[in-house]
Amino acid sequence: MRWLIRLGATLLTGVILLGGMIVLMPKDGVARIAAERFSAATGRAITISGDLRPRLWPVLGLRSGPVEVANADWGKAPWLLRAEAMDIGLDVSELLGGRIRVTGFILSAPDLVLERAQDGRVNWALGPAPEPTDTTPDSAASPLPFVLERANIRDGRLRILDHGDDTEVVIEDLRIDTAIPDLQGPVELQASGSHNGQTATLKARIADLAAFIEGDPVGLDLDLASGGATFGFAGEADLAPLAAEGSVTADLTDVASLAQLIGQPAPQLPEGWGQDSLTLTAAARLTADGGLHLRDALLSADGQTVVGTVDWTPRAARPHLAAMLSTGLIRLSAAGEGRSADLTQTGWSETPFDLGLLSALDADITLATEGFDFGRGALGPSTVRIALDSSRAVFTLEDATAYGGKVAGTFVLNNRKGLSVGGDLTLSQMAMQPLFANLAGFDRLTGTGDLQVKFLGIGNSMADIMASLSGDAQVTVGKGEILGLDIAGMLRTMDPGHIGTGKATLFDSLTFGLAIRDGVARNDDLAIDGDLFRSTGAGEVDIGRQQITYRLMPRLLPRTDGSGG
Repeated sequence: MRWLIRLGATLLTGVILLGGMIVLMPKDGVARIAAERFSAATGRAITISGDLRPRLWPVLGLRSGPVEVANADWGKAPWLLRAEAMDIGLDVSELLGGRIRVTGFILSAPDLVLERAQDGRVNWALGPAPEPTDTTPDSAASPLPFVLERANIRDGRLRILDHGDDTEVVIEDLRIDTAIPDLQGPVELQASGSHNGQTATLKARIADLAAFIEGDPVGLDLDLASGGATFGFAGEADLAPLAAEGSVTADLTDVASLAQLIGQPAPQLPEGWGQDSLTLTAAARLTADGGLHLRDALLSADGQTVVGTVDWTPRAARPHLAAMLSTGLIRLSAAGEGRSADLTQTGWSETPFDLGLLSALDADITLATEGFDFGRGALGPSTVRIALDSSRAVFTLEDATAYGGKVAGTFVLNNRKGLSVGGDLTLSQMAMQPLFANLAGFDRLTGTGDLQVKFLGIGNSMADIMASLSGDAQVTVGKGEILGLDIAGMLRTMDPGHIGTGKATLFDSLTFGLAIRDGVARNDDLAIDGDLFRSTGAGEVDIGRQQITYRLMPRLLPRTDGSGG
């Protein structure tokens, strides 16, 4: 980081200029001069305590006791940096030749505290107030050639305090190893540390350190690993302000290690959703305002792939997520079957919903998929748009197919003032037999039909919502059959033998409507018309209690000669 390089360079320069004075001046005088030069260069006081132990052979060097760099005046931590000891070594022959070669720079047990104030100020912004300078060409001084053979940090600690959102991140056991062969050339760095008891390692390569320090965009390669999880970046980045653009790769299969690293419970990913493998590749751009933009993104979860574009934009109230995604068949069957089994045995779940995510961000997502497999229900190729605004999510089916027909409409989750669930759906030209077989386990109704339904439920659990449902529905079916039952034959002969395999009731139309109030759907207009009979019906379905009470009233139609009926 730029501020860290500046801090280290200032310390090194002080030692170089004072190298010849180490043996000629009292040690406290050397420490005082070094502290004054550091303060003048950075605007921060530095305290060097303990003994100063100079070395003259085989390299010129200095080892100090504890070193402490003052924090910003508004900071809450007692220091910006504190180390138990500092050791610097110089190559004298190179120095006499006009070149700076640092053979070693070691900080022992440093404690580094980075703070961000509520107003955005940061405590690592070093440097005195700018002064007027002469901009004529002859006033510019060329820097001495600089080489750092080895720099090490051992047993360090890094604390990151953000007073804007009152968060603290602590990295223990910090180790850093690097070298600077050429300020204008590539630099490699290795680091490791522990957060929440989980170790992470970092490898970095900066193409041009001097340009990077000045805030110019330069080539940057990063490899981060924690447990079995990895993240890689290859592209360009700059520090002032922080921005980057390049390719990213990530293997997130070891989700347990990642969860421990960020201090969250490990999610139990279902089969098909990253249980066995979870990887990501993308062209990424990080903007100065904290936005993240992914292009040609490819997410693979247990062989299921999602491709598209993603844009994450910070905003004052909530961040905004925009995405255009496409994928194959989305399998929700395992979860759906588990819920169905639970429903049959114990009724609707009373477990409260956790929908805190709805308030965490706003979103506009378009998903094109080859279909959804719900286990007891399915959709064919579909386009779904998800619009999330202030804890209210609207799911719009813009182009969906199912059971040979079309599905259109909206489904709403509103968690602004307590949870409510609503929908307005139209199903056109549905094949009734597979539809009711999947949804209700009833496969005796054939034909095609239309369904319109509007509903609203309120509550914090599935049981509450089902018991509070209100709305209406209308079902219209054209020519079809009721399999396993010959209503006309039963009416004509009063013989129950007209029930069973091979029997059927043919009809020309079937219609009914539902009025839903307080979780109970009532119907009084069932009409089944056929060549031989006509039937009406009335009753109710208590959705909340999962009970049905219904009466069917069929009658034979008169024959063409007027008899019967």
